[in-house]
Amino acid sequence: MTQTLQLEEALFSSALALPESERARFLDRACGDDRSLRERIDALLSGVQPADDFISPIIPSAAADSKRSWLEEHAEVEAIGPYRLLHQIGEGGCGVVYLAEQSQPLQRQVALKIIKLGMDTRAVVSRFQAERQVLAMMDHPGIATVFDAGSTPTGRPYFVMELVRGIKITDYCAQCRLTLEERIRLFIQVCHAIQHAHAKGVIHRDIKPSNILVTLHEGAALAKVIDFGVAKATQGRVGDHTQFTAFDQFVGTPAYMSPEQTYPGNGAVDAQSDIYALGVLLYELLTGCLPFDVNAVSDSQIAAIKQRIRGDEPQRPSHKLRTLSPEQAAVAIARVRVPLAQLSKHLQGELDWIVLRCLEKEPGRRYASATELAQDLERHLRNEPVLARPHTAVYALAKFARRHRAVVGMFAVFVLFLVGATAVSAWLAVRARQAEHRAQIEAASREQVINFLRDDLLAQAGPDEQPEPDVKLRTVLDRAAAKARERFVDQPLIEANVQYTLATTYDALGAYATAREHHERALELRRQQLGEDHPETLQSRAQLVSIMIAESSYEEAEPLAMETLDRMTRVRGAEHSDTLAHAGNVALLLYQRGKFEQMVSLLEKILPTQQRILGEAHEETLSTMNNLAIGYRNQGRYLNAQQLHAQELAICRKAFGPEHPSTLTSMNNLANTHADLGQWDQAMALNGEAFEISRRIAGEDHPETLIIRHNLATSHREIGDLQTAERLQTQTVELSRRTIGVDHTNTLRAENLLASIYRDRGELGAAAKLQASVVERATKAYGADHPLAIVTATHLAQTYQEQGNLARAETLLREVAPRAIEVFGPTESYTLDLNDRLASVLIERGNFSDALELLRETSAQRERNAPTHWRTLKTQSLLGVALAGAGLREESEKVLKSTYERLMVTRLPAYEARLRQRTAQALVALYATWNKPAEAARWRETVTTM
Repeated sequence: MTQTLQLEEALFSSALALPESERARFLDRACGDDRSLRERIDALLSGVQPADDFISPIIPSAAADSKRSWLEEHAEVEAIGPYRLLHQIGEGGCGVVYLAEQSQPLQRQVALKIIKLGMDTRAVVSRFQAERQVLAMMDHPGIATVFDAGSTPTGRPYFVMELVRGIKITDYCAQCRLTLEERIRLFIQVCHAIQHAHAKGVIHRDIKPSNILVTLHEGAALAKVIDFGVAKATQGRVGDHTQFTAFDQFVGTPAYMSPEQTYPGNGAVDAQSDIYALGVLLYELLTGCLPFDVNAVSDSQIAAIKQRIRGDEPQRPSHKLRTLSPEQAAVAIARVRVPLAQLSKHLQGELDWIVLRCLEKEPGRRYASATELAQDLERHLRNEPVLARPHTAVYALAKFARRHRAVVGMFAVFVLFLVGATAVSAWLAVRARQAEHRAQIEAASREQVINFLRDDLLAQAGPDEQPEPDVKLRTVLDRAAAKARERFVDQPLIEANVQYTLATTYDALGAYATAREHHERALELRRQQLGEDHPETLQSRAQLVSIMIAESSYEEAEPLAMETLDRMTRVRGAEHSDTLAHAGNVALLLYQRGKFEQMVSLLEKILPTQQRILGEAHEETLSTMNNLAIGYRNQGRYLNAQQLHAQELAICRKAFGPEHPSTLTSMNNLANTHADLGQWDQAMALNGEAFEISRRIAGEDHPETLIIRHNLATSHREIGDLQTAERLQTQTVELSRRTIGVDHTNTLRAENLLASIYRDRGELGAAAKLQASVVERATKAYGADHPLAIVTATHLAQTYQEQGNLARAETLLREVAPRAIEVFGPTESYTLDLNDRLASVLIERGNFSDALELLRETSAQRERNAPTHWRTLKTQSLLGVALAGAGLREESEKVLKSTYERLMVTRLPAYEARLRQRTAQALVALYATWNKPAEAARWRETVTTM
C-alpha cells in the first residue's frame, strides 16, 4: 500500500510539472494498463485549481506557505522591470531563483535569478556577472535559454531564463518504463547539450539528475540541462545535497564528482570532469543505482568519500546488479522496471566498457569529448564496434557478422579471422596510439581555448574590469577578439582554433562581415601550419564558404566552394560527414546563383546517403531536405516541395522542440509551399507562429526573424490584406537596411516585395521607383545576371505595363530574357514567369505570333510541373487569348473554356483575383469576332455576375 501511494504521488507530481497539453501522453505511458491508477491521478489533477502562481515540483514544498515572508524580506525585488516575482524556486551560494511573470513585451512565466541580499561583494558580483555572460552564450535546444539580464535600482545583478517545467531524468525514465535503448537515446541528447557548452569554453561541474529535466513536446521526450555554469561561476553553491568544507571547497554533488574535483583548489578540473559525471549519470540510468554509495553529512564522511572517489575502482554496471543487497535490488528494480538478471546480461560487454571509460581515474583516458561518448553509444545501438575498449580482431569481426548475418556465414568469419587477425590487431593498435596522441593534442588545444574565453572574455565581468551591468555579448566578443593575435603569437594552431570559435560566435549573432575576417585568419593559419588538404584546413575553407553565402558574396564563393568540395571528396571521401555538409552548402550556393537543376541533382544524390549515415534527424540531413524542397519549388514541383517540407518539420519538432532555429526554418518554408498551392490560411498560421517565436527568441532584427516577417507580409498580400502587408514589409525593409545593409540580397528582396504591394494598391509610381532602385543596386553589387536583378526587372516590366508604357516593358523584358535562360535555364519557374510577362505585353501590342510561340513552350512546361497550379492556368488563359488573336478560334475556344472551368475550382491570390473575369472576357471577345452573338451574350452575362 505504501509503495502504491508513493508511486501515485510521484506520478501526480511529475504530471503536474509538465505542460497541460502533454500530461495525457505522459500518463498513457506511465500508467500503462493500470486503469485504476490512471483514474486516481486524473482525479487528483482535476482538483488542481489553475492559477497564475503555479509551482512546478522543482519548487520546495514550503515555498507557497512562505511566500508572504520572503516577499516581506525581499520587498525591494517584488517586481523588477517587467517581471513580477511570484515564488522562490531555488537557492545557491550567492543567488536566489524566483518564478516570475513577465508582462512586456509579451506575457510568459520565466525563472529570474538575482544575487542574494548581503552577498553583493565585488568578488561575488563579478562571478555572478561572469555566469550571466556564460549562459548568454548558449544556444541549444537542450539548454535552458537566457532571455534578459540587468541590475535592480540598488545595483543587484539579475538574469532571466527560460522556465523549464519538467521531470528529473531518472524519475522520467522510471515512471515511463523506458527501455534500455530509449534511456540511451535520451542520454545522448544530454551529451549533445554538454558538448555545446564545452565548445563555448564552459564546464558544468555539477551534472546530476536534478539538473537535467525532461519535458515533453508532441509526445517526444526533450532533455533540458539547467544550472549551466553555475558551479563554475559561484564557487560555493549549496543546495540539493551539495557538500563543501570551510577551507577547501567541495563544489558539486559528491556522487557525481570526478577524482580531480576532490583535490584542494580544483585546479585540474576541465571538460573531462563533466565526462566523468556523464558516466555516473549513465551508470544510474542503466542500473538504477550509483557506482559509489556516498551519502555524507559530516567532514569525516566527506574525507572518506574523497578517498573512495580517488582510489576505489567502480564495479562494472553488469556486475554491480549481481551484487546488490535485497534492499538495494528492490530500489533498482523500481527504477529500471526490468528483472536485474536480464538487465545485467544486456549491460555486459559494450555498455560496461563505455561507462567505465567515462569513469577512468585519469582524465586523459576518458572520452575526449561528450560527442565522442554520444557517438560510441550510437555505434552500440547500430551494432557497430565501439571505441571503449581495445578492438581485437575477434570483437570487430563478431560485430560485423552480427550486422550482416544474411551475408556472412560462419565459415567466412573463421577464414577472415585466421588470415587477418594479426594485421587487424596491429593496425588497430597503431590507430589507438594515434588516437591517444591526437586526443592529448586536442585536450591541450581545448584547454588553451577555454583559458582564452575565461581570461579574455569572461574576465571582463571581474572586479578589476569595472563591469557594466548590461554589457552586450557583441561588445564582450569585440574586446576579446582584439587580443587573440597577441595572445597566441607563438602558437598559430591555438590561435586558429580561437579565431574559428570567435568566427562561429559572430556568425550566430548575424555579424557576417566580422565572422568572415576571423574565418579568413583561421584558414590562413591552418594553410600555413597544416597544408591545404588537412581536415582542419578543409573545415575552415567550408566555413568561409558558408559565411560568404550568408553575406551574399555568391560569385566570389563559387570557385572556392567547388574546389573545396573536390578536395573533400578526394581526401575525406564522398560519404564523410564534412563532405556531405559542404555539399549542402554548395547546393545552397547554386540556389543563390539560380542554378536550380544542378542544385536539385546534387541534393537528390546526397540526401539518401545522409539519411543512411547521419540519420533523418541530423541537422545536415534536415538542411538537405529543406534545400531540396526549395529547389523543387523553384522548378514548379510544388507538391514534391510540400511533402518534403512537411516531413522535415515533423522530424524537427520531434527531435529539437518547437522553438529550435531548424524548426522555425521548417515552419517558414512549409508555409511558403502552402502559399504556392493556394493554401493561404495554413501559410498564415504557420508564418505567424514562427514569427512570434523568432521575435521572442532571436529578436526583432535578427536575419531569420526578418525572413519570417517578409514571408508573413507575403501571406497577407496574397489574401488581399494590403494594409497589414505594407506595414509588416515596411518594418522589414527598415530593419534590414539597418542591420544587414542596403545592398544585402535579403534587403533587396524585401524592397521588391514592398514595391509589389505598392503596385497592388495602385501606387504605380512608387512601385516603379523602388523596383528600378533594386535592379540598379543588385546589378551594381552582384552583376546583371544575378537572379534578384532578373526577377525584379520582370516585376518592373509589369509595373511599366500597368502604367501603359508597353514599349518600355517589352524592351526591358527582351533585354533580360537571355540572361534568365542562361542563369535559370529555359524550364525554371523564374524563366517561365518572365516569358508569361513578355507574352502578355506582346498580346497588348498586337504581336500574337511571337506571344503564341512563347506561350506554347511555357504552357507545356507548366503542365508537366504543376498542371493544377494557378500559374499554369494563368499561362493557359494567355495562350487562349493569343490563339484567338492569331485566328485559331477552335483551339482558343477549347483552351479558354477548359481554363475557365479549372479556375472556378482553384483558389487564387488576391492580386490575381481578376483572372477568372479576364478569361471570361476573352471568351466574349472570341465569340464577338467569330460572329457568334448568342455565345458572346451568354459569356457577357457571366462577366456581369462575377
